[in-house]
Amino acid sequence: YVLAAQRYLFDVAVGAAASEQVVLANLLFAADVFEDSPHQQIMGPFPCAIPAGSAVSVRAQTSAGTTDNFDFVIIGFSL
Repeated sequence: YVLAAQRYLFDVAVGAAASEQVVLANLLFAADVFEDSPHQQIMGPFPCAIPAGSAVSVRAQTSAGTTDNFDFVIIGFSL
């Protein structure tokens, strides 16, 4: 499966469903017709405060209007 030339924007949000607050907005991933995965596969670190026990979610949009599957791993730590 080869991705078409597409742009993806991802938001990371915290909070309960339907009332999430975006903490990281419009993270850009891109793919072109010559590769089968987005160019950037690792991003960050991004310093932000997320309260312990909060639900964390990711939402995405694409320029292509197609449905692609992505897996996300978010690693957090405290100082």
